[in-house]
Amino acid sequence: MNIINTNVHPASEVGADNTVTFRAPAQTQFLEADGIRFAYRIMGPDGGVPLLFCQRFRGTMDEWDPAFLEALAPNRRLVIFDNIGISSTSGSVPTEAKDQGDFAAAFIKAMGLGKVDVLGFSMGGYVCQMLAINHPDLIRKVVLVGSSCPGSAETEPPEDIFFQTATSTPWSFEDKVILFYADSPDSRARGRLAEDRIEAQQRVGQEPLVPEEQWRNLEQIIVNYSAGDSSWFARLKEISHPTLIMNGDRDPCYPLQNQLLLHREIPDSRLAILPMAGHGPQHQFPEECATMIDDFLSA
Repeated sequence: MNIINTNVHPASEVGADNTVTFRAPAQTQFLEADGIRFAYRIMGPDGGVPLLFCQRFRGTMDEWDPAFLEALAPNRRLVIFDNIGISSTSGSVPTEAKDQGDFAAAFIKAMGLGKVDVLGFSMGGYVCQMLAINHPDLIRKVVLVGSSCPGSAETEPPEDIFFQTATSTPWSFEDKVILFYADSPDSRARGRLAEDRIEAQQRVGQEPLVPEEQWRNLEQIIVNYSAGDSSWFARLKEISHPTLIMNGDRDPCYPLQNQLLLHREIPDSRLAILPMAGHGPQHQFPEECATMIDDFLSA
């Protein structure tokens, strides 16, 4: 196992290189698989191994930072989708991560994508772990951003303020600082830019927000997957795929201990910890994170 030493040092001011020209999101398309009508978008060139994006708790396709997507799109085909019961995708959200993984597998097969790389943010990382364990032939490489391992005696729980904020509504910018960014002037400034980009994309993309009856099931997925008696922790060793684990060093949701456990348990894993970054490092440092991910997937 190798640790990637990052050289990202937040500047005292946000420069022009941290902004992008905003483009409208790709057209939303639909696909039937296992009785579910999946909503998805495609970015980037044809050819190569596609990269499938698995979103966070309460997140939709519109809530990926467009700067992060634009930084990845020149070199690979991006497949952004809403899993079962989320936003424009039909069905009801299950309460187990395994089921989410199975529906993601059905989507991959119906798309005819062959092997894919997968990127999961936060709870989306659970889906990627389930895909790698239960559908290994569909996966080439795994990227876990701001995610965690299944529950074990060693797994650390989120800070109370994080879970309380994550399950409140609506979210203010101060809530989003708690959820996704480090509490520093530079991180706040970068977070404000990222949230402006995401909000602009939401106005154009117009994906419906996840209603409470659906995100309460997502909440139950987190509770079940994080339980100390979870059997999935012992199965992390079955993940043979090259895996990149990335997070900020100031994450109140998944402390560094949990990324170290993922790194220890997944045999072919690399660990990248970004300084003075929170739970969503790809929003705070979209281009730097995209470069590390692209290098990992291209190696």
